[in-house]
Amino acid sequence: MRYRELGRTGLKVSAVGFGCIKFREVPEEEVIRAVRRAVELGVNYFDTANSYHDSEEKLGKAIEGIRDRVIISSKTYAREAQGAWEHIELSRERMGVDYIDIYMLHSVSDEETYRKVTSPGGALEALEEARAKGVIGHIGASIHREL
Repeated sequence: MRYRELGRTGLKVSAVGFGCIKFREVPEEEVIRAVRRAVELGVNYFDTANSYHDSEEKLGKAIEGIRDRVIISSKTYAREAQGAWEHIELSRERMGVDYIDIYMLHSVSDEETYRKVTSPGGALEALEEARAKGVIGHIGASIHREL
């Protein structure tokens, strides 16, 4: 497997990542088998979100005992700080982890949303605080439109 540095994070992520949105359609045992096999093959980057149904729970079970071998990215649709904090804690609880490597603001796809998440009391405030407390490692955003 080839690995690449992810931006300026210092994280070395596998050239092939594993998206978890479809976990809801797959029985837990199959998810665990697939994730474990992917890790055996060198995949270390797993992307999920608290809005992806039960994907965080299934991913958490799949990485039990191998947390140190994976990089987890999760996301929130929350736009205010309080909601973002709740989602961070919920994600950690669902996955059974103390720390999430990357936590992103999901679908910051227009100027209005950008202003909302970056304003005082916005979701970015919670992510910055979580990073300062060591609960998340890095902050990102996903965008779902043409630029």
